[in-house]
Formats: sequence, C-alpha cells, structure tokens
Amino acid sequence: MKERWKPIPGFNAYEASTHGRIRSVDRMVYDKGFGGLRRCRGTVLKPTTNKNGYAYVELTVESKGITCTVHRLVALAWLPNPANLPEVDHVHGNKPNNAIDNLEWVSTLENRRRAWALGLYKKPKGEQMPTARLTEADVIEMRRLYDSCQIQNQSELSRKFNVTSATAHNVVTRKSWRHI
Repeated sequence: MKERWKPIPGFNAYEASTHGRIRSVDRMVYDKGFGGLRRCRGTVLKPTTNKNGYAYVELTVESKGITCTVHRLVALAWLPNPANLPEVDHVHGNKPNNAIDNLEWVSTLENRRRAWALGLYKKPKGEQMPTARLTEADVIEMRRLYDSCQIQNQSELSRKFNVTSATAHNVVTRKSWRHI
C-alpha cells in the first residue's frame, strides 16, 4: 500500500501516515534572528521508544513541547472513533508496528484483556509489587529462621521483619511469595 498522509486533529503542524510515521508540515515561522517570517520545511520525525516498547515523538504546540505516542497520533488522524473509546490498541501486539492496519480504538478493559491473552502483561510478583514491604532476601531469611526453629512463632517473626502476623504466616506457609 502506498503511504498517504493526513493532518492530525489538534496538532495543526503535523501529519500522520498510513504506515505509522509522523511528520511536521512546511510552515512559516517567526525568526527573531532573521527579524521576520521564514519558511520552515517539514520533516519526518524520528521516534524514540519508551521502556514499555511504545514509539513516541515530541511535538511543539503553541511553543510548548508535548510528548505523544505515535500509535495514538496515527489513530487520531486515520481511525474513526464513533463510540469515543479511550485507548488505541496494537491489534497483533506488535508495538513497533504503528501502521493503521495494526491499530484500533478499544475500551480499557478490552485493551487489558488482549494484553493478557497475548502474554504482553505479566503480573508483578514479590518486590515488583508496589505494596511489597519485604525483599526476596527477607523472605528467604524468614523461612530459614522459621524452618530451623530459631524463631518459634510467627508473631516474633512478624516483629523482627516489621510486618503483620498474617504476612509472616503467609510467607512461612508459602501462601505468598510462592515464586521463591
């Protein structure tokens, strides 16, 4: 398919292509050093990839830098959203592919379900959990102390590691932190 370009709504100086690229358009800009208007040629922007694997670009709108994901900009330009769905999903789970045939508007729930089904989302475990109070080393030490009978009850263990008795019980009975 031949690459075509379309303006991005809300970003007047930029266009998105059917192949998933973003470019600035030719425009006139005021140049203080030049003392007037000068022509600024448009260019295809080089995206950067974030830690989650999504390509993003920095756009300038009213002299302010705005970071936007490429797939969302492409969807805004090319894909109708009559149901006003909030998220854009990579249909095949291929995040580097921002072409219009790999994108669709979806609900948040639908996006999460697809990510789970494709194996793109891994549930955090242990220290990766935002509420974790223990480290893997703490868990190993708790179990060692309890199994070797150096600490005889879970209340004492909970005080030593500053956690609840229930947490200590779940750790030593392997109801939590099962991956260790």
